[in-house]
Amino acid sequence: CYLMGNGDWVNGVEMEYDSENGQYILLCHHIYDQFKFKYGDEWTTEVENYEFPGIDWVESEPGSGLYNITLPEGDYNFYFKKDSKKVYIEVSNPALSRTVPVGYYATVCLSQNIIKVVGATLFEVAGKDGDKVIFDEVLTPVAGMPYIFLAEENTISFYCGIETAATPGDHKSLHGTFEDMADAELDGMYMVQNNKIVKCAATGCNIPANRAYFNGTELE
Repeated sequence: CYLMGNGDWVNGVEMEYDSENGQYILLCHHIYDQFKFKYGDEWTTEVENYEFPGIDWVESEPGSGLYNITLPEGDYNFYFKKDSKKVYIEVSNPALSRTVPVGYYATVCLSQNIIKVVGATLFEVAGKDGDKVIFDEVLTPVAGMPYIFLAEENTISFYCGIETAATPGDHKSLHGTFEDMADAELDGMYMVQNNKIVKCAATGCNIPANRAYFNGTELE
């Protein structure tokens, strides 16, 4: 199953099959032009929620009787139902948005696979060089894994896929958390604060949910 058009009527964008729910999925896809769907050799513009705000159908060529779908430009989730051959459309909203000064580093750890990041670049810990922590850029984030990110805009948005059974993981010295952490839990650990890696004390230290911290003994 492919989303066709949107600037490419030849190759299209392949949708991922969700066998549990009998549907094909395309998440957080940016739409800016006319499109339709191709399931096998069948072309379709059938939409389950046909009254979706802003949706319209336009003839591909005047008098052809063939139509394409149009939507206001933006990011959308598509769920193509295998049985009905109809697609359900919803606006793709960020699973998490953060406000971080441009040029600052911060951390993130989510229970969903991050499909798209707007306003930042993700990194993972690669190792150490003396007293410096070395990072590598991450192109395919994994649910539950902790990452450092560099803010390139003041508001960073993380678009995510379907919720998974992921638990907070760790990589090298970086550990993720889905819950708030504070005080004694963080004693001796390190966190990213004001663009620095600082050591936590037994009191007055806290990390909100969906963040990450460095294990102190692994850093030293």
